[in-house]
Amino acid sequence: MSKLKLKSGQSSLCPSHAPKAGNILLGYVGKKGEINFLDQRLEVDQDFIDEASKGRDLGKRFRFAGNCSKNGCGHWDKEGSKCSLIAEINDRFQAKEVRALRSCSIRNQCVWFAQSGPEACTNCKYVIREMRAESK
Repeated sequence: MSKLKLKSGQSSLCPSHAPKAGNILLGYVGKKGEINFLDQRLEVDQDFIDEASKGRDLGKRFRFAGNCSKNGCGHWDKEGSKCSLIAEINDRFQAKEVRALRSCSIRNQCVWFAQSGPEACTNCKYVIREMRAESK
């Protein structure tokens, strides 16, 4: 599979990023525990984060995308220069067949799509972010 080519000035995006102002809201967790993706790209502000934080853990309610931090992330495989999380996800969910892909507001910048292609998109709906204490 060919590598994803980003436009000049575009950064690659992680589709399982922390909820913070400036990040993109990809979707919300539905009743079946799968992500329901938004059709349009929506950047969240601090007011949204503050208001949405009043309920359950944001990571269990919403999915966000943000700039891939590569070496700054525990899932980054420094030797392979890639995200190790999508390989784990693909191994776990093993899509039986890759169906027509639904629209995605970040696919043209998505690290997972760049690495795994349509299989990453098929399995992406199952990922719910586990919030860990982040160092400041």
